[in-house]
Amino acid sequence: MKYKFFIIILIFPILLISENYTLEELLRLALQNNTTLQQSNINLQMSQARRTSARVLLFPEVSGSIGTSENFASRDPEDNRHNAMSVDLSYAIALNYDAFFQNRNAQHDLNLAVITNEIQMQDIIYDIIQSYINVLENQMRLELQDENITIQESIVTESQQLFRQNRITQFEVQQSEINLLNARINALNASNNLTLSRNRLFDLINITDEGKGLAEVRLYENEPVENFSRQIDFNQILQVQQQNETAERYRTNINQTKLDFFPDIRLRYTYSYGLSSNDFSFDRENKTNTLGLNMSYSLNRLYRNKYSYQVANLLDEHHQLGTSRLLSDINLRYNQYLEELNYLQQLNGLQQNRVQQTTDNLDIAQQRYRLGLLTQLDLDRARYDYLNSRIDLEVNQYQLILKKLSIDHLLSNILSGVREFDLGLSN
Repeated sequence: MKYKFFIIILIFPILLISENYTLEELLRLALQNNTTLQQSNINLQMSQARRTSARVLLFPEVSGSIGTSENFASRDPEDNRHNAMSVDLSYAIALNYDAFFQNRNAQHDLNLAVITNEIQMQDIIYDIIQSYINVLENQMRLELQDENITIQESIVTESQQLFRQNRITQFEVQQSEINLLNARINALNASNNLTLSRNRLFDLINITDEGKGLAEVRLYENEPVENFSRQIDFNQILQVQQQNETAERYRTNINQTKLDFFPDIRLRYTYSYGLSSNDFSFDRENKTNTLGLNMSYSLNRLYRNKYSYQVANLLDEHHQLGTSRLLSDINLRYNQYLEELNYLQQLNGLQQNRVQQTTDNLDIAQQRYRLGLLTQLDLDRARYDYLNSRIDLEVNQYQLILKKLSIDHLLSNILSGVREFDLGLSN
């Protein structure tokens, strides 16, 4: 019994080492550890604090005071001390009320911070999935290239035997050796690309790569290509929302600049309640209510605001051109992605047929080889064709996933692609 326990103790670490990373796990870790998203969250918190601070400016000003004074020059001992306490409340509004516009701009900044935070989150999800699939692709390429090396080594051995039997030429032997070198070069490139892609993936997540494998993932398996051909809802695209919110901020600045052309009209109300005494009894009461209206106008401000208003309008016009260019770019890229998606889908069907044919051809080759009707060289070539068809099909299927992911990312719909995962998101 103790030997069985000892064997379990030895096997348990191996089971832990062989455990694979999953896409859902790495996405959760990325949303927790990615420094870019952490900075975006800090910016969002700062915007929330500024909005709260700006709202306080809209409240009435309330102040209180208490104090005592001593008049050493007074000859009357009852009049040489004065105690007082008071509460003052005041509120002022103006035609160009600065606190109002500060509050509006703070709200615009908060809205922009929320949108920017969501853009950063979707960008990170997109980059992680893209990098994850890139690792899977390089991992698959390396495995298949290792199989290819085994096939090419067998072909070289068979070619050398046939050459000794004078059945093929030296040229054909050298060609098989060149194919073997190419296979080893391709395997080395695949190994290097796998290392680089893993480094990029775990740098994005900001965790240490423990060397575990990546679990296979098949996103969008139940999403046919037809589902991605739809009318674009620009209002749902985060970059467009960002542009629109910035445009609203520019219009707020234009409205504030417009009001600066009018006289500065201010209405102020002040209420003061005070108690005073000479002996801390506070038996004397004093109340005041003040309502004031003030109007002023600066000719220098009129001249200065003329150019401020011109700049504000030019900024708004410049931003509108940028928005128009953004909408055009989104529409152009969407149509391009859709064409590429349809192409990959058609290519996928042809490659599936190719894999089926090379599989059937390999089965026939194996049967003929067992009957002595086919050489090892011809059998290995059939295996090589089958291997190449598998590589092309697997790569194309990964490209299909990435293209669908690109469309969802472009339309700010990427969360629908990972809705099967629990990422701990509130929305």
